[in-house]
Amino acid sequence: MDLKDILKGRQVPQEPAESRALKQYVQSRYNISPQVVISPHHLTLVVPSAALAGTLRLELPRMIAECKITTKLHIRIS
Repeated sequence: MDLKDILKGRQVPQEPAESRALKQYVQSRYNISPQVVISPHHLTLVVPSAALAGTLRLELPRMIAECKITTKLHIRIS
């Protein structure tokens, strides 16, 4: 059995809907492609500038409602 055969039968992990929704929210409004780090208890939205992070913090309640976030959401500057 080759490694190729083993990997062919493997399931590819799917990106959670919350993560896709967050990325789409930021992309559509600010034309920035953020990263989303997923952990069991929270999501971390990683953005490139402090100005954008500050703006998104003000929008947290709306963003959580629109993206249907069920866990804690953190915003980090990279």
